[in-house]
Amino acid sequence: MKKNYIIIGSSAAGLSAAHKIREIDPLGSITCVTADPEMPYNRCLLADYISGHRGHEAITLKNRAFFDEKKISLVLSARVTEIDREQQHVLLENGTVLAYDKLFIGSGRSSWMPDLPGTNLQGVFPFYGLHETNNILAFVKNHSVKNAVVVGAGLSGLECADALAQLGLQVNVIERAHHALPNQLNHDGGKFLASLMHKRQVTLHASNQINEITGTSNFVAGAKLADGTTLPAQMVVFAIGGKVNSDFAQSAGLSMFGHGIVVDEFMQTSDHNIFAGGDVCAVPDLLTGHLVQSCLWADAAQQGMAAGSSMAGVERKYLGSLIVSSSHIYGTTFVTCGPVTNPPAHLKQHVRQGPDFYHVYLTDGNQLKGFAMIGKVDNVGLLRKKLLDKTEFVVPGT
Repeated sequence: MKKNYIIIGSSAAGLSAAHKIREIDPLGSITCVTADPEMPYNRCLLADYISGHRGHEAITLKNRAFFDEKKISLVLSARVTEIDREQQHVLLENGTVLAYDKLFIGSGRSSWMPDLPGTNLQGVFPFYGLHETNNILAFVKNHSVKNAVVVGAGLSGLECADALAQLGLQVNVIERAHHALPNQLNHDGGKFLASLMHKRQVTLHASNQINEITGTSNFVAGAKLADGTTLPAQMVVFAIGGKVNSDFAQSAGLSMFGHGIVVDEFMQTSDHNIFAGGDVCAVPDLLTGHLVQSCLWADAAQQGMAAGSSMAGVERKYLGSLIVSSSHIYGTTFVTCGPVTNPPAHLKQHVRQGPDFYHVYLTDGNQLKGFAMIGKVDNVGLLRKKLLDKTEFVVPGT
């Protein structure tokens, strides 16, 4: 009997699920619905898109011809509001009802901004999706922006700030934590990264926060910080992550871990007809065994493939995530994995650094437990293997 598959989301997880389903089931009906108005694109490359290093075509994942060839119906600007598990259908915001035999949830996250005075001024943007990124670029071009404030020194914030600096803007970055990349680096690593930022005309204001956005004639004029400083700015960008789009899954009664949908090793939820993957689901961390939302593109793709295969009747396991964060920013490459930010007391820290690099390795006896490298990044595959197979590790340079 011909199966009816519904895919929610058109990013890494959703596309991988749809592609794998079609590979296994050439006759099934596949409908992919996404809240995005654009054709699928790679969100990880939006900073490169801002800086001009990549054009629109370079960040596009699949064009209309792909969906036509694979006989996958793509519905854009379609937001899911409800899942009826008993009747096995999903309800869209416009009132459309879509029936399913198997459902995949890869709805990801949406941008958000805090409720602060001045967020309604022209020149205030979130940095998350392509639509918002196009608005940022248009504003920079049309209003001759010279000074920008980026809120958030996580990975997306630092990438955004670097891209804006490459456009010639003076950029200030605001971060509540004591240093940049507070979820990936220790204090000394964050200080080293801040020095690289300074060389690129980007100033980090750590242990601080934005309290108000000031303006004149309805346009941004500055940003008032908690320490009393007012920074000049014609634009303020919030790069503080996204809101997980899982409310409809929670309302449907699926098992949840925080805002993440709990799945098994086949990416199956607590409902045997519903699967999930990507930012919206909670999976085991391979180092700790704890449930996490990995938010990594490669993980989302693997999860989607496992789910799509299982949905089409061929069980495929996804065992968990090893969260390795990496990027090329401020003229260097960094990569980090494991509890570098707040290592357990029993782990030994080995620091190697020079004028153009900072490395730290965490060990327990002769086993690697985590690492961070800024500059001179090498042998990441070997380090990843050592973390997983727990074989003997020798700290480089010893």
